[in-house]
Amino acid sequence: MKILFIGAHPDDIEIYCGGTILKLVECGIKPIILTVTRAKTKKKMRVEESMMAWKVLGVDGFKGETKFKSGELEHKLSLVSYIDQVINKFKPNVIFSHCLEDYHQDHRAIAMSVRSALRGKDITWLTFPFHEKFINFPYNFVVEINDYLDDKNDMLDCFKSQKDKWYLKKARTSMVERFKVERIVWTEQPLVKK
Repeated sequence: MKILFIGAHPDDIEIYCGGTILKLVECGIKPIILTVTRAKTKKKMRVEESMMAWKVLGVDGFKGETKFKSGELEHKLSLVSYIDQVINKFKPNVIFSHCLEDYHQDHRAIAMSVRSALRGKDITWLTFPFHEKFINFPYNFVVEINDYLDDKNDMLDCFKSQKDKWYLKKARTSMVERFKVERIVWTEQPLVKK
């Protein structure tokens, strides 16, 4: 099984999906992480933090093309085509991305572009909320990460530039990660221990 995580900014995926990624790695699945932009401020530092976090998580990640700027992502052909190319390169069975209901315009652009890039493809798609304050997020899939919380916190320590952000503090204590299954083509269950 191949799983691809697609996020707009350095730290988006790690903060909201880090426990799930750790669980997948323990199950023998090594997801790929795509961060589409470099961040708006502290670009070099934020990218380096993500790369350190990927090592802690035990996954491969890569940065998107520099033509995509943080704060300026739009659901346009260029972004859809880029995501389509990444999907065709890695051929994932499952994709995790930002949710369509997200408050952040870059996150929504990623979600809408993933949805467009998935046309005609048999790939399961799950989305995650921007943060726990997103009370109305209609999740229907929950991953319990209690056994992975210490390792997730070790990984979150990589994000020194974000240490005072409320969402990073919240991610350190949550025992679950919530997702919405947008579409399902599921033949295996990688998060269920046999």
